[in-house]
Amino acid sequence: MTTHRTILLTVVIIAIAGAIGAFWYLETLNTGDTLQSAETSFSTIEIQSISPGTHFVSDINIEIPVHQVPDKLMVYSKQQMSDEDIMRVASDLGISGEPVKSDSGWISIRDGSCIFTSQPGGRVISFINETHMPSYQLEFIESHLPSDDEARKIADAFLVLHNIQAEGRRFTGVNHGVGYYSTKDEKVKNDETLNVVYRHFIDGYEIFNDDLNVEVSFIGTVKMLFWKWTRYTPYKEYPVISPEEAVSSLQKTGIIVIGDFQNPERATATNITIGYLGETRSKDIDYLIPIYKIEGVVYSNSSAAGFIQYVPASLSAAAELT
Repeated sequence: MTTHRTILLTVVIIAIAGAIGAFWYLETLNTGDTLQSAETSFSTIEIQSISPGTHFVSDINIEIPVHQVPDKLMVYSKQQMSDEDIMRVASDLGISGEPVKSDSGWISIRDGSCIFTSQPGGRVISFINETHMPSYQLEFIESHLPSDDEARKIADAFLVLHNIQAEGRRFTGVNHGVGYYSTKDEKVKNDETLNVVYRHFIDGYEIFNDDLNVEVSFIGTVKMLFWKWTRYTPYKEYPVISPEEAVSSLQKTGIIVIGDFQNPERATATNITIGYLGETRSKDIDYLIPIYKIEGVVYSNSSAAGFIQYVPASLSAAAELT
């Protein structure tokens, strides 16, 4: 019996790990206020692994006023959670039972209709409530669906009730996920969830690869918590380049164009944000490094498309620590 249960929960770990990866990838392609690049990278460091969607444009200008940045920014050392701390989070979420650890270090606990999963060190923690809805009829869904404001209140209350310590979190919006079933003649909505999104900030600077999502069902219950969060401690200050220098470096790093695009001729930076990243395209690193996220529009003769790129804001920190 124990062997059967261990095998079952190991399969659950693998399935949830895959779902979490897919969830994060889809979040990175979101076109709303939380737009992130699926090709998150330090492009000047990992030039050898440039994305196939990368284009090189020599004519790049800045369309917006450029804000001053500090001469130096703190680099942070990333900290891991202990297994005891991870189990405390599970307990705070009301999850009890025997934890199962996979060969890769993932921890999973199934407690009735709920599943708790944690990546090694607590980098990603998820909670899934698989309780079935009382009805999936369209009329029932639409008569019970919370508003965006109500969904946020439900998510906020859930985080407080379950002691989710997400220091530096900032609410950024609510996304809707709609499910359908299809027959030969019709397509009918049979599910809708509201995904309440929070981002992670340090002293006003965003950690671009962190987020906290609380998925609220159409009857106002929490179906899922997805918590990709960095724990950190101050390490050392490093000098920072200017936004103008960062934009100039795009001529060497290239820009990642969203969607299919051919023959770029010029580009305009429409948003320049300084923040932090703790991972590159191919690996995690042990520090949160200052990074410029540069977004804009690239043009050809007959079309235009959005672009994004991440550029190290501190060349010395990137060179020393990655």
